Amino acid sequence: MIQGALEASNVQAVSEVTRLIDIQQAYQHALNLISSEDDLKKEMLSRIGQTS
Repeated sequence: MIQGALEASNVQAVSEVTRLIDIQQAYQHALNLISSEDDLKKEMLSRIGQTS
């Protein structure tokens, strides 16, 4: 150990931020897909209810 030396980080900040953005975008796309599917189901049930 060297007195006064700084420890180097083992994390690549730019790479991790980019990865986090990619994960967030994938999560948002998944939420949009689920929401669209939910809307389709609601529309289907509404139409079924109208024809009965």
